[in-house]
Order: sequence, then C-alpha cells, then structure tokens
Amino acid sequence: MKRIKMHWPVQTVLLVLLLLSTGCENRSNSKEPAASAAVDGGTSSLSGTIVMLTNRIDLIENGTFKGYADQFKKKYPEANVEFEGLSNYASDILVRLSTKDAGDVLLLPVNLPAKELELFFEPLDNEMSAQERFTTFATYGGKRYGLSTGTTTSGIVYNKRAFEQAGITQIPQTLEQFYAACAKLKAAGITPVYLNYGAVWPLREWGNNMVNFMTGDPEYMNNMVHEDSPWQIDNAWGQSLSIARTIIDRGYVEDELFSNNWEISKTKLAKGEVGMYLLGNWTIRQVLDAGASEGDIGFFPFPYDNSSEHYAPLNPDWFIGVFCKRDLLHG
Repeated sequence: MKRIKMHWPVQTVLLVLLLLSTGCENRSNSKEPAASAAVDGGTSSLSGTIVMLTNRIDLIENGTFKGYADQFKKKYPEANVEFEGLSNYASDILVRLSTKDAGDVLLLPVNLPAKELELFFEPLDNEMSAQERFTTFATYGGKRYGLSTGTTTSGIVYNKRAFEQAGITQIPQTLEQFYAACAKLKAAGITPVYLNYGAVWPLREWGNNMVNFMTGDPEYMNNMVHEDSPWQIDNAWGQSLSIARTIIDRGYVEDELFSNNWEISKTKLAKGEVGMYLLGNWTIRQVLDAGASEGDIGFFPFPYDNSSEHYAPLNPDWFIGVFCKRDLLHG
C-alpha cells in the first residue's frame, strides 16, 4: 500500500505531541490532555499520516506507542500515526534534519544551537507551554519550540542481586568506596559498570552532565566562556573524565567497548550480569521492562569524590517538537 503523507495543520500535530509527551512523562497518569477536545474545532475529518521519530525503540516494539496512536485514532478515524525509531538518535537526527526527512513530530536534537531552532521547528502555542518547568530550554527569540517529556536526575542505577553476589553490603558513599565496589563486582565475574561507550550519548554523563552538577554551581557551565582554558586536569572537567578513565584502565567496564549495545546492556543489567549504570533515573523503567524484578533494581547518587556531601541534578528529559515544513533558508 502506498503511503500518502499529509502536511497536517500545526494544531493537529500538536495534539499528537501533547498525547505522546503526556504518556512519556508520567505513565501512571492515564488522563488525556485537556487541549485535545478543542483541536480543529472538534472535527474528525482530517486524514493522512503523521510520522514521529523517536529514540524509544523499546516503546515501539512493546506496543506502548501503538496505544497512544490508538487514542488519537479514536478522534480522527481516517488518521494514522506511525513511529520510526533511531538507534543512534543524537547523531542520526541531525542528518535527517539536513535532508528535510524528519517526519512530523520528533525529539529536539540536544546539540542543535538554539538560534537554529526556528529553521527546523514550529513555535508552540504559549498556552500549551504554560506548565513547562524548564522555561529557558528549547526557546529562542521569545518563542518556545519544544516541551519536556519528563523530569530526571542522574545517578547510579544498580542491580541489588549483583551487589549481594559480589559481597557488597553498603551503598558506596565515596569515590574510593565506588572503586572498591567495582573491584568486588569484577572479582565475582560481573561487569561492574556498563559505560555504553559505543552508543556515545551515555558518555555525556561522565563529562558535561557530571560537571554541571558536581561543582554545586548552577552557573559553572555558563561562566566557562570567560575562561581562556576551561578544560584542565585539576578542575571539574579533569576530575569527571579521570573517573571514566580510571574505570576503563582498571577493566571495570564492558569488553566490547566500541560496540553499540544499548538495548543488550539493559538486559544484562536486568539479569545481574552488569552491576551499574551512571545514567538518569528514567533508565529504571527500561531495565524493568527488560526483565528485571522491581525489587532487584536500585538507585543512588554518584559519589564523584571522597567528601561527605554530593550533589545531584534536576534535568529535563528530551524535548519534543513539531518539524517545520516550510523552507526558511529560502524564504
């Protein structure tokens, strides 16, 4: 069957955006977005296909996204919502944007300069974004181009059974205790930490994400522009990257370091073949979906130094927006 892709009204595409972002942000809340009833004057005459690009291949495969699409189809029986998963979303989406083949609804690239948002995304209605927690994100020139799909924090996601098997009886409170726990896991035949080095995007946790909160200074990253040499061994950048370097040098990470095994790694952590991730707490749900029992998975702040106090971030998850169909580069 030949698919005919329609250029939908922005308001209709935003309904899909709201429906999906609500579902991703809080799966315990099944309430539909209040704005949906008013879209397009309550009509149901629209037809065609809306395509969403996503990094959540697992939600495509387990049918979660189909459930969202089914809700949308109740309002628009002649409409279809399709999902395309990108395993290397952070890099692949930039290519798709450059070719103008980016579907209709998609996650905003994390490394797209704010000044370029208007080239690729439609501005969102102010009323729609009135409840947005992260008011300075995904905006430029007074316009908002994305809605956060959730709120996250970063830390160590770990398998409690793996810790028990390795004889770890207490959660590491310092960096040295963290290294000691890694040594015990390795001795027990368990991969201590899965970096997901080959997937690339998880490495942000060991670099700029950690630097952003470990200093305790919310303006640290912004103030880097005033420094001639911001990347130094003896500052937060050197400290964070040295931790990653240390666990690699000591063999505390996966053997196939350069392979993208993100989906496989979740199953390994669920089974206790891997002890820990350093990632956002959003990972927990995915590890449970990969087969872990709820009682087996825990979470604790990452002890990035040997002090008695550590910070943890409060961050937005991916932002979701509507792809701009007009060609702003050529008027």
